[in-house]
Amino acid sequence: MLNNFIKYLVLTSFCLFNAQVLAQEKSLNGMIVVDFRDDYPQGVVITNKNTKVYSVSDITGSFKVQAQVGDTLLFQAPFLIDRKFVVRESSFEQKPLVIHMNYEVITLQDVIARPPLTGDLKKDMKSVRVRDDVERIYANLGIDIRTLDMKPKERKEDVIPKLGPIPIPTSLNVEALYKSITGYYRKMENLNQFERLEKRLVDVQEYLGNKYFVEVLGIPEADIRGFLLYTYDHSNGEYESYYLQEDYLSFARLFKEKAPIFKRRLEIRDAE
Repeated sequence: MLNNFIKYLVLTSFCLFNAQVLAQEKSLNGMIVVDFRDDYPQGVVITNKNTKVYSVSDITGSFKVQAQVGDTLLFQAPFLIDRKFVVRESSFEQKPLVIHMNYEVITLQDVIARPPLTGDLKKDMKSVRVRDDVERIYANLGIDIRTLDMKPKERKEDVIPKLGPIPIPTSLNVEALYKSITGYYRKMENLNQFERLEKRLVDVQEYLGNKYFVEVLGIPEADIRGFLLYTYDHSNGEYESYYLQEDYLSFARLFKEKAPIFKRRLEIRDAE
């Protein structure tokens, strides 16, 4: 009898504690803005570090997440610098709460432009050999690389020259030192990462076709890219593995698994 009474007290206390915690949590509405660009990024993952609850920003950069005063929110997305934010009482009064983030990608200084070789621009553009996928990527950035000389995969040079594997400290590669100091190599690495990710998204979408995503999976055509990016970020490396193996049957299984979750997110977004 006594044991049952103690169990009842423990259970009651546990329920009251949970109810108190839930009562303290509120729905926090916000909007993510990328500084200096006035962009509203889609697909930013917002994680409440205290409760492990997460949300994803929609096409307008808007998001909604459960939180309480003192919780730490972590904002993460490809090519954006991670941002941490501690929730305050005033955060709930702002409608919406604006979170500022910054890109961690390329700038136009990474591009070297040369004048036309003959003076006939159309003729010179036709003589430039480019890959279609790279051309498409930079077209999305507003850059016509047919008129540019790109060097996206430049080998990192040694600041101190080597004889085989042994450094020879008798001279200094000034150009390599300058590139290291100015962050040149980091920019080139970011550019390569962007190109690799974009190619993986575009290749899979073009291989399967928009009709597959719309009619088979039920993904709106305007959200296909968002779905691919979501799957890439939430597949624990499966997307990358299937891409390298060209295993599109496994892609179909993976997409079938992720589509219902993604569509529920779209329903929440559209209902707001």
